[in-house]
Amino acid sequence: SQHPSLRTGAAHLVAEICQNNEYCQDKLVQEGFLELLCNQLDSDDDEACRVKALYSISCLCRDYTPGREAFSKLDGWSIVVRAILSDIPKLRTKGCFFLGVACDDNPKTVEELARMGLVQQLASILQVPLELTHEHVLRLLLTLVQHSQDARREAIDPALGIESALKDRLVEGQGKDEFRESVAHITNLMKLCSTKDEEETADR
Repeated sequence: SQHPSLRTGAAHLVAEICQNNEYCQDKLVQEGFLELLCNQLDSDDDEACRVKALYSISCLCRDYTPGREAFSKLDGWSIVVRAILSDIPKLRTKGCFFLGVACDDNPKTVEELARMGLVQQLASILQVPLELTHEHVLRLLLTLVQHSQDARREAIDPALGIESALKDRLVEGQGKDEFRESVAHITNLMKLCSTKDEEETADR
C-alpha cells in the first residue's frame, strides 16, 4: 500500500494473529509474509512501519523454529542489525530485545550472530556518550559474551576498544538512576572482557 497507516496496521494485525499461535505462524511463513516484513523493516521510509514490521517478525519467529530458520535464510539477522545501527531509538531497543530473546532460545543463533560480527557492530554504538538505548545494546552484548567463546574472544581484543569504551560509559552512568541497568551491564561486561584476567590466566 502507498499509505503508511495501512502498512503499519497490516503488520500489527499479522503480529497479533500469529503471536504464540504455531498454526498461524506456519501458514504466514509458508505464504511469504516474512519476506514482505523483512522488506518493510529494511526499506520502508516510514518509521512506524519499520517498527511494526520488526514486531511482526519477532512474533512470527518467537518459539517457532521453522520461522526462525526461514528468517535466517532471508538474511534476516543482518536486517535487524541494520535496524539496531539506525538512529531510530525504538528500532534499536526492539531489535536488541528480539536478538537477545533469539539468543536465549537457541545457542545456534548466538554463534550465527557472533560470526556475523555483531560484537563489533555493538561496540561501535558504545563509542559515543551514554544514552538510554545503550542499556539494550549492553544487554545484548552481555548475552553474546556469556554464551559464545568466539564473541568473548572478539570482545577482549584490544583493537576493538570495548574495554576503554566501557570504562568511559561507566563514568558517565554512575550515580544516575536512568542508567542503573546500563551500569550493571557494564560492570558485568568489564569482568568478562578484562584483558588483565586473560593475561594472568595465560601466565599460569
